[in-house]
Amino acid sequence: PHINDGILNDSAVRAFLVSVARDRLRSGGLVITTSRQLVVEFGQFDSVRAIQLSALDPDSGVRLLRNSRVIGSDAEFRRTVADYHGHPLSLILLSKILVTDYHGDILQRFSSELLGSHIQDNVNAILDYYQRAFNDSDPELIYLYFFSIVRRAMSHDELADLTMRSSIGRSLSAVPEARLNRAISNLMDYGLIISENGHYDTHALIRSYFSLRFRRTREADFLQAHEVLFEYFSGLPGEIFPAGMEALEPLYRAVYHGCMAGKYADALQVYWKRISRERAFYSQKELGAFSSDLAAIVPYFPGGWDRPVSDGLSDEQRAWLLGLAAFLLNGLGRLTEALRPRRAGVERFVALGDFRMACSDLRNLVTLLIPLG
Repeated sequence: PHINDGILNDSAVRAFLVSVARDRLRSGGLVITTSRQLVVEFGQFDSVRAIQLSALDPDSGVRLLRNSRVIGSDAEFRRTVADYHGHPLSLILLSKILVTDYHGDILQRFSSELLGSHIQDNVNAILDYYQRAFNDSDPELIYLYFFSIVRRAMSHDELADLTMRSSIGRSLSAVPEARLNRAISNLMDYGLIISENGHYDTHALIRSYFSLRFRRTREADFLQAHEVLFEYFSGLPGEIFPAGMEALEPLYRAVYHGCMAGKYADALQVYWKRISRERAFYSQKELGAFSSDLAAIVPYFPGGWDRPVSDGLSDEQRAWLLGLAAFLLNGLGRLTEALRPRRAGVERFVALGDFRMACSDLRNLVTLLIPLG
């Protein structure tokens, strides 16, 4: 909320939602928007109904635990719901452990170090329990590592490629197929993953936990797994220059995994040659994919929009990335954010002695400052 007064960053999405809220859909229908903070653009329209999804109330939390086959007194159920702040994921994961390992006895939550002081701590404490229960070579843990390094649901083909080509996945080649299938079933039973239509997904908090642990404990395997996915998605489109957003999607995913593997220069080549099609700027001019392009280059700026990474990139490439970030932010209406990379780009081109590009960036900077007053 403190950034740009909570206004949506994407001007196209903002315009769409405001249009629907103002004029409604001509043929009827419903648009559902979920957000972790208030959508301030909706405040002026009577046609919008806001539903605040708060934590579970005590009665709902008790029903969740009972429906999960946890056993205990009503007082203990209510105390548990209160201890876990009514957080659904925490209560679901807790109930899975109690039913699987303790015959559902709710009092066993005290002997398992499953409670933290905050919601994030609660989830981490429960996941610590699973982490201690799994050996490093267990398929369950390896699969959790795999599912944690993607930003969306993982397909069966992606999982098979990772299992076959990643250094950590090769250890599964000697494991019987029945054991691998049981590992997936176990993770589903524990509430750690969901499987639907040949895809595997997990909650963002679970993904974050295992991704951080994967990198911290097995960094070489972490980087190599991302490299496998970089190569997989780079080769997924049937043509060098795929047309349309759906066909470009694997290449956007390739850029992300290339950056996470530390192959920043190779990932940049995928973006520049195949997504942008060099100076044709296909994704922007033909598809208007400003948001997708900006999301693709976010990993190049872990320290902020004015500080691109240096690993494997030339000074010229870093200066170019600054200009690209400023252009995309500007195009999405995020003018204040665009100032930092634009100013940093000017300084970098001056340092390189490229005064033609420095002057070009200065002209763009002035153009950006005028509407900001």
